[in-house]
Amino acid sequence: MDNTIQFGPHEVDLRRGVLRVHGKPVPLQPLPWKLLLIFLARPEELIRRDELLDALWPDRVVVSDESLSQVVRRLRQALSGNVVRTVPRRGYRLEASPVTIPGSSSTLLGREPECAAVEACWQNTPIVCMVGPAGIGKTAIARSIADKAPGSTFVDLSQAHDRGTLLRALCHELDVHAGSGHDTAVLRSALRRPGLSILVLDNAESVVDDLRQVLEELHGLLGPPRVLVTSRIVVGASGEAVVEVPPMPLKTARQLLEQHLAAVPDEPLEPLLEALDCLPLAIELCAPRLRLVTPGNLTDLLVRRFELLTPSRQTELRRSLRAALDDSWSLLTDDQRRGLMLLAVWVAPFSIQHAEAVLDRGTSSFDLLQTLRDHSWLAIQPDGQLSMLPTLREYVLLRAAPSDRRSGFLRHAQFVAAAVPKLRAEGRLFTTTEVEFEPIVDRPFDVVEATRHALALGEQELAVNCAVAAYCVLVRTGPIPLLRELVEETRAIATPSDRPLMGRLLADTLIWFQELDEALRVQEETLAEAKELGDRNQIRFQQAGLAMQLYRAGRRGDGVAIAREVLQDPTMPEASVTSMWVREVLVWAANDEGRSDDALGILVDMYRISTAGGLVRSRTRALRSMGIAYIRTCRYRTALNCCEEVLRWVVRNRRLQATVGATLNVGVAQTMLGDFEQAQASVEQAIALARARGPKKLAVAALQLRGWLEIERNCPEAAIPWLRESLDVITTFPHAGYEIQARIYLAVAHTEFGDATAAIAGLRLAEPMLEMAQDDWSSMWWCCFALARWTEGRYRDAAACLERVNVRTLASDGRFLRVSLCLRRFLSQERGDAVSERRVRRQIEELFAKAEVNPSGWMSRWRERTTVMNSSPIGQASGSSTS
Repeated sequence: MDNTIQFGPHEVDLRRGVLRVHGKPVPLQPLPWKLLLIFLARPEELIRRDELLDALWPDRVVVSDESLSQVVRRLRQALSGNVVRTVPRRGYRLEASPVTIPGSSSTLLGREPECAAVEACWQNTPIVCMVGPAGIGKTAIARSIADKAPGSTFVDLSQAHDRGTLLRALCHELDVHAGSGHDTAVLRSALRRPGLSILVLDNAESVVDDLRQVLEELHGLLGPPRVLVTSRIVVGASGEAVVEVPPMPLKTARQLLEQHLAAVPDEPLEPLLEALDCLPLAIELCAPRLRLVTPGNLTDLLVRRFELLTPSRQTELRRSLRAALDDSWSLLTDDQRRGLMLLAVWVAPFSIQHAEAVLDRGTSSFDLLQTLRDHSWLAIQPDGQLSMLPTLREYVLLRAAPSDRRSGFLRHAQFVAAAVPKLRAEGRLFTTTEVEFEPIVDRPFDVVEATRHALALGEQELAVNCAVAAYCVLVRTGPIPLLRELVEETRAIATPSDRPLMGRLLADTLIWFQELDEALRVQEETLAEAKELGDRNQIRFQQAGLAMQLYRAGRRGDGVAIAREVLQDPTMPEASVTSMWVREVLVWAANDEGRSDDALGILVDMYRISTAGGLVRSRTRALRSMGIAYIRTCRYRTALNCCEEVLRWVVRNRRLQATVGATLNVGVAQTMLGDFEQAQASVEQAIALARARGPKKLAVAALQLRGWLEIERNCPEAAIPWLRESLDVITTFPHAGYEIQARIYLAVAHTEFGDATAAIAGLRLAEPMLEMAQDDWSSMWWCCFALARWTEGRYRDAAACLERVNVRTLASDGRFLRVSLCLRRFLSQERGDAVSERRVRRQIEELFAKAEVNPSGWMSRWRERTTVMNSSPIGQASGSSTS
C-alpha cells in the first residue's frame, strides 16, 4: 500500500496514522480516523448511514444515528472546508479526488545519502545491512527504498526470536507455506518468483545469528532479489555490505519536528534538537511535550529524558526511548556492558589510548571496541576517533552499577590530572607549554567532568589536580562559568598547602568574568594563607598576583608599589613567573601614563629574560605585548613581525581564544600598512572565530576593526554597517569603553563621509559614559569631537574640545594622538600663534618620522593636510562650547 494520500490541503499518512492539513499535523481520534479511511477508500461515492454504522461499530448492539453524526462532526472539524457532504436521509459523501503519492514517506527527510549508499552497495553485492542505534530512523529509510521499487517485500522481524519464528515470518510475507519452519528449502522457489525485486528484513537484531545462517544457506541462490537488512547489530553474512545510519542533519531534524507541531514556536528549536542528538524517535516523542513547555524549558528538562521521551496516551505508535534502548542493552554480555560503562565516562570523542586508560587491565580493547561498534553503541568520527551519542551515554551511566561508575570516574580523573603533580613539583605549572597537556588540551568538557566527579568521590588531592588541569585547559579555549564553581568547590576542600594555589587560580578565573573586586578579595586572602605557610617564594608569587589584581581593580599606585617591592628582592630569580608578572604591572603603568618607550623597554627585557630562561609562555606574552606597544606607537611593520610570531605560536598550541586576539592584532598591523586584502582576510577570520568560540568582547573588537579597515581604505560609508553591528552586540553585554570606541569610529566614518552632524549626534550618545571610561577613551572622544567641529569650520569649539584632551594618556593610541596634534597646528595657525605652530609642527614631524603607516591611509591623509595647509581667516569660528 502507498503511504500517503492527498486531497486538497490534506495529507494522510496511512502507515503512521497522521493527518496533516496545510502541512500541520491535526490530532484525530480513532473513530474519526477510521471514518476518514472509509471515505478515502470510496471517494465521491455515497455511503449509506447503515454501512457506516456497521463499519464503525461492527459489534454494536444499539448505536444511535446521533453517535454517527458526532463522529462525522469531529471529522469535519479536523478537515479544511466542507469536503464531507451530507445527503439527507441517505448518507455521506467525500467530495474530493484523493491522489496517492507512490513511495512517499513523511518521516524520510534528508536521508538521500543513506538511500544512495544502499543503491551503490547493491551494485557489488545483493546483501546490504543498514545499522544504527535504536530510534535513528533505519526503518523509515528501508520503507522508502522498498516503496519506490515495484515487487518489494517488507518483513518485520521484531517479533522473531529464533530460527523458526524467523523463517515463519519470511514465509508469511512471501506467501509460501512455512513447512517445518526450520529449513530454507521452501524459500528458494519463493525467492526465484518473478517480480520480486527487494526483500527488506527489518529489526533483525534479535535474530542476528540465525539470520546470518539463513543468508549463508541462501547465498548464491538469491537470484534477482536484493536484500536489505536493518539492524542495531552488524549481521556479518558473506559478501554483506554495511551502511551506517547517522543522526539526522540539524536542518532536517527541524523539519521533522515542525511536521509534528501544530504551530512552530518563536523560540529557536536547534538547541533542543542538538540535545536530542537529532534522533528521529526522540524528536517524535518530544513533540507532544512542546504543547506543555517551551523548547528552552524542555531542553533544560532533558536531564530526565528517559522519563519525558515516552509515548503519549493518545497514540501508542512508538515505544519509549528507554524501552528501545533496553532491547539493545539486552543483546550485550556482562563483560561488554561493563566495558561500555567504563567508556561512557568520556564526554568527547576518544582514541583507543583513551579507551585503554579506563578499561580493565587484561581487556582485549580492540575486540571490545569492535563489538560495541558492531552493536551501534560506538561510532567513528571523521578523524578516526570513537564517540558515543550523548543519549546513549546517559542511558549507559543510568544503567551502570555504582562500583562500575566509581571505577570509570576515578580512572578518568586520574588520566585528566596525570601531568599536574610533576609540573607542580618542578614549579613549571605557569610556565609549561601545551606538550604536557597534549592528551587533554582539546577536551575541555572532559576536564570539567573529571573535576566534578573527583569532588563527588571525595578524592581531595585528585580534585585539586583535576581543577588545575581544568584551569590550564580552559584558559586556552575560553573559560566557562562552571570553571569558577569548580575552582571554588575545590578550594573549599583543599589542604592548607594547596589553598594558596587554588586561590590564585580562582582570582584569575574571576578576572575573566570582570569581577575585579571579588578577585582582589580572594587574592588578599590567598596572600594571607601563603604567609601562614612561611614559604618566601610562595609569598612573592602571591604578592605578584596581588599587584596585578590591585592594578586591575583601580588601585594602580598600590599595585605598582608592590610590583617594585617584589622586583627589588635580590633573592627572587630573574627568570621566573613572579618576575614576569610584576614587570607586566610596570608595563601597564607605563602605557597608562603615556610612557610608551618605557613600556617597550620593560617588554624587551621581559622578552630577553624569558627567552634565556626557557619561559616559553612568558616569552610569547611579552612578544604579544610588544606587538601591541608597537601598534600604539604606529610602528606597524615591527608590530606585524611580533604579532605574526605570536599567531604562529597560539595556532600551533591550539589556544583558541588567544588565536582570535592574535589574528586581530595581525589585522590591525596589515590594515595600517595598507595591505588591505590580507587585512580583510585576517579580520574576517577573527570575526568568524570570535562568533564561534570567543567571548562577545572579541567579536566587538573584530567588527570594529573591520569598520576601521574601510575607513583606512577611504570607504567610510562601507564602515558604518560593521560599526553599527558592533553596537548591536554591545547591547547584549554593556561595556562603556567598547561603546565609546564604536561611537568614535562611527564619528570618524561620518566625518570622512562629510556628515559632521551625524558624527556629533553619535558622539553625544556616548557622552554620558565618559565618566565610567578610562582616560584614553575620554581623550579619544574629545579629539573626535574636535575633528567634527573643525570640519564644520567651528574652530573655537574645536579648540575648546582639544583643551579636554589629555595628550599623555592619548599616547596609548597613536592615531588619535597625531590627529590631535595636527588639529592643534591648524588652530595655532588660525590664531596666528607662530611659536605654538612651530613647536607642534616639530612634534608632528617627529611622530610621523617614526611611524610606519600606509601612504594612503587615514593618518597619512592627515600628514598631507598638515604639510600643505590652507589657512582660514582668524575668527571665522562660531560657537564657544561643545560639552
